[in-house]
Amino acid sequence: MEARIKALQKINIISLIVNILLAVMKIVTGIIASSSAIISDGVHSLSDVGTTVIAMLAVGFSSEKSDKGHPYGHERIEFVISIIIAFILIITAGGFFINAVKSLIAQPSEPIKHLNASIIVMAVSILMKEGLYQISIRAGKKYQSEAIKAAAVDNRTDALSSIAVLIGLVFAYFNIYFMEQVASMIVAGIILIEAVKIIIESAKQLIDSSAGEDIENKIRERAMKMTDILAIESLKTRKFGEKLYVDIDIIVDKSLSFERAHEISHQVHDIIEKEFNAKHVQVHTSPSK
Repeated sequence: MEARIKALQKINIISLIVNILLAVMKIVTGIIASSSAIISDGVHSLSDVGTTVIAMLAVGFSSEKSDKGHPYGHERIEFVISIIIAFILIITAGGFFINAVKSLIAQPSEPIKHLNASIIVMAVSILMKEGLYQISIRAGKKYQSEAIKAAAVDNRTDALSSIAVLIGLVFAYFNIYFMEQVASMIVAGIILIEAVKIIIESAKQLIDSSAGEDIENKIRERAMKMTDILAIESLKTRKFGEKLYVDIDIIVDKSLSFERAHEISHQVHDIIEKEFNAKHVQVHTSPSK
């Protein structure tokens, strides 16, 4: 658990540093180039700093040990935070779309200054943000952290918005200014789709979806290999993040002593907990009829 938290927080620290550097770089470039689009993109990078801080808090709080008020731990906070980040993405998408429409109506009155330098800055931004997305999404999947995956998607949206700005800068060479707005509308649609995916995935975890037939069948097969277990009466699983919760009812021969039945119950508990990385295993033992 400690190694997982350290790895995820390392990703968050890298994201924080990169986003601050990019925000300053793009805002300064936008001011020098007299480009509101570049300044806006810099502000978007600055907002990613806030998202990263939220992800850091989520990872930190989710690692807290169980207490009297939260006997099953604090892991679910990551899914709550990921939904919050998803709604931030939806607001971002709405802002992109509205600003694009406004910009289409009011074309820029003066050409962008230092066009070559601006293009280079935006290209560097795209590469850095995409790299940040790749390392974040891999860490999120490896350690099954929804908060980190949501923050990774937020980093990708910044890369996409930078692509939209870059398209606008390239077409500005030919005095064509509407392509950035068209690209921004497309980006807004992509961000909206990704945000909805995050909400759906996080909601599944919060409403106790099962771990799936594949894992449940493996648990059944493993349990049935144990001596004195005649049948599996019922098996329920729920999973969120990397944690698995299992409730299993086993049938044993009615002639077994209470001590032996209790011993079997403990064996089932320990095996499932160890081999399937389960956080909580509830075993109920019933005698055969």
